[in-house]
Amino acid sequence: MPELLPHYDKILYLDSDMIVKRDVAELYEESVDGELLAACLDADTAGLYNGYQKDRKKYTDEVLKLKEPYTYFQAGVLLLNLEEFRKTYTTKQILDFAVSEDWQLLDQDILNKLCEGRVKFLNMNWNVMVDYAGVRISEIIPLAPRNLNLMYHEARKNPYIIHYAGAQKPWFEPAMDFGDEFWKYARDTVYYEIMLYRMNERQAQNSGHILHTMKGVLQCVKDHGVMYTIKYLPKRLVRR
Repeated sequence: MPELLPHYDKILYLDSDMIVKRDVAELYEESVDGELLAACLDADTAGLYNGYQKDRKKYTDEVLKLKEPYTYFQAGVLLLNLEEFRKTYTTKQILDFAVSEDWQLLDQDILNKLCEGRVKFLNMNWNVMVDYAGVRISEIIPLAPRNLNLMYHEARKNPYIIHYAGAQKPWFEPAMDFGDEFWKYARDTVYYEIMLYRMNERQAQNSGHILHTMKGVLQCVKDHGVMYTIKYLPKRLVRR
């Protein structure tokens, strides 16, 4: 990135699965003097580390080897100090480090390791991750340290940037957390009808998969009986 944009000393990076509700010029004006970047703390990953994902703690301690694992940041919103990056790392050093391990969270893990101790932490309102599959809020974030838990829930009350992080996306699941915010803006774009068409097309495909699965279940009952089907059904079904 520093070499791709040689004429810029600072840039703002945003993931594409976001709704921006506040002028990002305000964010861009944040000072990152002496730091490599500015980002928001990640309450979700802290919850994974504290037990929700069994291997995350071992991976963080033994592979990432972060000195302060609860200062892990979410890389969807980054204010990058390119001038400082150029002074600290060459592109080759960054690329060599990127392929040195089998990183679980790819660029996010890489940046957390490379930038450790040189990060300015932003107000979490600038990167509010939505609930995911009904478990991020109810099961994962409650495991995070209390201060991160409170910061997350406070930021949800007035999100500056809504981040649809995870496999669920509002353009396919409008009833999801903060899905109404996405569609409020989608209605005012020339792509509204296209998004509706693609959402309905996907739902039709999923319905076809469900019908195919149910036919298989009924055939299993017919061939082997109800008790056999109940016993082995979880192993026969594949979640997509």
